[in-house]
Amino acid sequence: MGRRRVRKIILIEPAAPERHAQSLFPLPRLGLPVIGALLKRRGYEVRIYCEPIAPIDWEDVLSADLVGISTTTCTAPRAYTIAQKVRERGIPVVLGGVHATFMPEEALTFGNFVVRGEGEEVFPKLVECVEEGVEPQGVEGVSWMDKSGAIRHNPQARFVEDLDSLPFPDMSLIVGWGKPLRSGPAWIRLARSRLPDPLVASRGCPWNCRFCTVTKFFGRTYRFRSPESVIEEIKARRLRKIFFYDDNFVAVREWAAEVAERILKEGLKVRFSAQMRADVAVKDRELLTLLRRAGLYLVYVGLEAVDPETLREYRKGYSIEEVEESLRTFHEMGIRVHGMFVFGADSDTPETPLRM
Repeated sequence: MGRRRVRKIILIEPAAPERHAQSLFPLPRLGLPVIGALLKRRGYEVRIYCEPIAPIDWEDVLSADLVGISTTTCTAPRAYTIAQKVRERGIPVVLGGVHATFMPEEALTFGNFVVRGEGEEVFPKLVECVEEGVEPQGVEGVSWMDKSGAIRHNPQARFVEDLDSLPFPDMSLIVGWGKPLRSGPAWIRLARSRLPDPLVASRGCPWNCRFCTVTKFFGRTYRFRSPESVIEEIKARRLRKIFFYDDNFVAVREWAAEVAERILKEGLKVRFSAQMRADVAVKDRELLTLLRRAGLYLVYVGLEAVDPETLREYRKGYSIEEVEESLRTFHEMGIRVHGMFVFGADSDTPETPLRM
């Protein structure tokens, strides 16, 4: 590896090859806008292409000094196509995200480096190695192929413990963000015009559901930003309709309650949706009432299954009866419910989806 001048960095979130649950509601994941903000602080020119929002400008991408691609499993085929095209032009490619984290050897057949796990502290250090023309031997969380062709995996990087130390996501770096669609069916354009703004206030989950990657990627410990930081971001970004991306917004009751109380104290006129466990309405109606007062209008709930045996197999820790009671409570309180299910349990049959 020789020294390389890096001034322009392009970050890409690929689109899934087929329609899926989120196709009509294209919201970017926030890892790249946070990394982009960190790189921008260091003086790099940064742009982000989120394909569900705007198409890639290939002339722009192929003039970059380095390209980073974040991928989930459903976007991996597209990510690899992009990575291969960029790498063939001699531009270093860094792959990251959930899929690359768990399949680094596969990802390295298409990219030069893989960042495993959280990338905010790792990615800037890797960029420095590319600039200096040295292998990233001392950069935790990086996998790469060395000069001999052997794949090397550095030790896993530590989690970012102080989430308040990270900058707010710089949404202005995303090409096309905030601009209305000018083509397509009218109902799709209307739906997308009413999308919420995403916000991440915590990482990790204390639970251990059998099918979930969250605890493997972010850890089973629960790390959260201070309520003051969350409120500051809401104000700074002038948010009115929010989707909290947190995998379990109510995992720590006291913290969730303080965020809601601060929203009310500050007089913020916001509406928000959040992900939470299906049994929260049964176990803590008081907290749910507070969240409703603060602006909660929609919950994304992991219902997962309709069979007690499957819930036990998934290690969910609640019963079908608790789920039913929670759903009734959500509706009584005027909170809409988006139910999420997981198919493919050992106990599932071909008839299982028909019972959902």
